[in-house]
Order: sequence, then C-alpha cells, then structure tokens
Amino acid sequence: MVLKIAAINAQNLISNPGFELIDSCPTALGQLAYCTSWKSPTLFAPDLWHRCLGPSCPPLFKAGGFQYAHNGIGQIGASNIAFFYNNLHTGGFNLRKYFQQHLLDTLIIGHRYRFSMFINAGNSSISSVEFKLGINNDGVLFTTWPISNDSLPSLGPPVYAPNFIYKPQKPQINFTQVITDTLNWTELTQDFVADSAYQYITIGNFYSDAQTTVYTIDDTTSILGAQTEAYQLFDDISLYDLGVDGLQGIKQAAILISPNPCSDLLKVNYSTEIKVVSMYSIIGNCVYSQLVNNNQTTIDTHLLPTGIYTLKCETTNAVITKKIIVQQ
Repeated sequence: MVLKIAAINAQNLISNPGFELIDSCPTALGQLAYCTSWKSPTLFAPDLWHRCLGPSCPPLFKAGGFQYAHNGIGQIGASNIAFFYNNLHTGGFNLRKYFQQHLLDTLIIGHRYRFSMFINAGNSSISSVEFKLGINNDGVLFTTWPISNDSLPSLGPPVYAPNFIYKPQKPQINFTQVITDTLNWTELTQDFVADSAYQYITIGNFYSDAQTTVYTIDDTTSILGAQTEAYQLFDDISLYDLGVDGLQGIKQAAILISPNPCSDLLKVNYSTEIKVVSMYSIIGNCVYSQLVNNNQTTIDTHLLPTGIYTLKCETTNAVITKKIIVQQ
C-alpha cells in the first residue's frame, strides 16, 4: 500500500498539541496543570493521561475506559455533562471541564484558520460514576484575555466562570456531531475567520444541558444509584493560519510511504527535503532516528517487533506523522 498525504506547511499555533510534554507525571485525576502549556480556567480540571511511567502506568486504566492516545503517549480527559439516577436524564447540573492555553502567535484579523482535534467517547465505570453518555457541542472559544473565574474584559460585561458550571459564551467554533465512538478516534475540523486579535484558546462545552444533545452509549447499569456522565478524551489539537484567501500556509506536499504494513524495508519519499526521520513505539519509545537531508530514505524494520509505530518526518517547514504497521 502506498500512502499519499497532503501536508500543511505552516506552524501549528497550539503548543504541546498532543499533551506529550509534562512537568510531572500525573498521579491522580484533575492534574492538567502537570501538562506543559495547558491549564484549566476552573478549579476542577481535566485529567492528564500519560505513559510517563511505562506500560504499567496507572492512568492507562482511565476513568473513561482503556484507550491508547491517538498519537504518541499523552491525552487528556474531561467530563462535560452529568446526570443522576442511572441514565434517566434527570437532575442534570451543567457539569463542565475546560482546557486552555496561550496561543503561540496572535491571530490576524481577516485571516482564515483551520482548527482540528481528535475525540474519543468514554464507556466505563469507576466508584459511583458511570461514563456512558455521548454528547455534542464540543466548542472552541478564542479570546483576547484568558477565560478564568474572574472576568472576560474582551467579551463585554464580566463573566463569572464557576467551577464545573458551563460558561454561557458563544464559541467561534462549535461541533454539533454527537461523539459516540468508544473504539476509534473521531477527528473534528472546522475553519473560521478571526474577527479580533485573539491570543487564547479554550476548549469545552459552552452550552447548557438543555441545549446539548445526549445519547446513551450503553444503557446497562452496574452501579445502583450511580451518577452518569459524558466523558471525552482529547488528543492532537491543531490550529493553522490559512491566510486571507484561505490558501496561505497550505502547500500540497506529497509524502509517499510504502509498503504499509511492512516487514522489511520501508520507503519514504517526500516532495521536499526531509531533515530527520524517526519512528516511535506505541508507548512512545524512539526505536529509530536518522538524519536524512534528502527527499527520500529507507528504513529497515525487519528487527522491529510486530506492532503499531508512529513515523515522524521533520522538514524545514513541517512535521508529518503517520501510523506504520510492522508485521513480521
């Protein structure tokens, strides 16, 4: 099989987009603050899941169920809606968690930007909580000030952001697709035109329970009187500047990878010069790295164990990653 991929040759304005870089290994729920560049605008923060302790790292058994990261070794999870009484959808109290960061560059008024993220729905139980709901209204809010428990001067009157409760703001991007896939990652992508010099991004559900579509993924109940929540996992956040006409920053740069699956020599060809090519195991260990300085290279995979790997190609203007299957 030959894979041909169109790459966006521009800077991702999201720092630490895959939640790989951490200041400390998470040991409990709600420790998003350990993740470099990310923070929570409320006291009760999303959960950081990271394989920093190796395959036996406790966060592998996540509140939302077992799920490998979309790429690499990091991801975060957040509850965005909750009900009492075993999926009867009564007693909702607008449970929300948000995650936020300062963008790497200020958005340019009039420029079109492309946002993308990957989401997976949780389906599990822990303690007195069952995570068995799928929801929509995953939103992206851009502001000139960081949203917090204080106020948002750029959005007009001060807006209080209490812990857990949703923030009644109108995000520039809102996805109406109900996320119910508990096995695969779902990519959500949308463009928008900046109407202000935004510097901050906040991701979460900005609508009330009554305005959000709720779907019961699994109606079986294993915990009597449990609280039922919609738990979502997030990974690989990106934001690219497409320019005034929507084409700046996009360059059709074809990368050819073959064969995939492979068992011996993996051939990589790119339309421009590749600086470095690397491969990472599913737990994030680098198993191959080589300076290339050419538009093509060959990787010998015959000594690698059967499994799924991440191929990373670094060029002057872009970083391209792709899953590679090694079958011995």
